Amino acid sequence: MVKSLTDSVTQVAKEIVDDVIERGECDAVEDISAKLPLRIICDMMGIAEKHHKFVFDQTSKMMGVQDPEYVTEGDDAFGALFKAIQELTNFLQALAEQRAENPTDDLISKLLSAEINGEALTPAELAQFFILLTGAGTETTRNAITWGIHLLTENPSSARPGCPTSTE
Repeated sequence: MVKSLTDSVTQVAKEIVDDVIERGECDAVEDISAKLPLRIICDMMGIAEKHHKFVFDQTSKMMGVQDPEYVTEGDDAFGALFKAIQELTNFLQALAEQRAENPTDDLISKLLSAEINGEALTPAELAQFFILLTGAGTETTRNAITWGIHLLTENPSSARPGCPTSTE
């Protein structure tokens, strides 16, 4: 399972970097650091690519409630946070209800079918888990990747041998 996940993460990372290379420029935070963890989480959960931007937008509003990029001045920060959480909850609950009826080979289906002491997660509990996962999983990883990119651009000689650097 870990090998499969590693292969998947490697493939997604390659696709993201190839897209940036093809365009010739990027906003490293938005185009690399934010995309990678969000896409991995969404892929694992079985969320279709057409919904990734929605999940990204709601997660960004949830995590960036103090950021004017996500909550403009004069808006109610608590209201914006609550709305983003509610949007993600509604989305995941609906998806979980679909998976309960028609399971697939994704984490949502697996979590819904798992039982501990004869009890399984409800779609509402799964939605709460998803909010925690997207909030913690995307924000921390986004920051770690961003700092890694920053440090590599300042110290290109520390890149792995054989990898191109900004001076090559």
